[in-house]
Amino acid sequence: MAVALAMVYDIPKLNPDGTVARAHFGGSSYALSNFGLDTKVTVYAGLIALLVNLVVAVVVTAVLRAMKVADGVDRTAEADYTAEREDPTFRDLPDPLSDEPLSGPPPGSTPSARH
Repeated sequence: MAVALAMVYDIPKLNPDGTVARAHFGGSSYALSNFGLDTKVTVYAGLIALLVNLVVAVVVTAVLRAMKVADGVDRTAEADYTAEREDPTFRDLPDPLSDEPLSGPPPGSTPSARH
């Protein structure tokens, strides 16, 4: 969390007159020297974000298990993973390379049922 906050803090700061007081870190690479390491190596900022997310997931999981919080109930049904052609609301995905417009609502749906 601290790493993410530090990276957000690194967003450009503006003076009251609109001039840049401190520039943004400038791209998708992030210098490891910002973490106090004595190196000129930079890494992809997304990698740091991924590592932070994994650490948070592991730490929060460990804390919740230590507190003996019950696991949630998985309410995913087998039907949530499938689509049957016989289902009246099923329709094929359009060809992304086609210039033809989509042809109305899916079969079996009514205009009043759409939000």
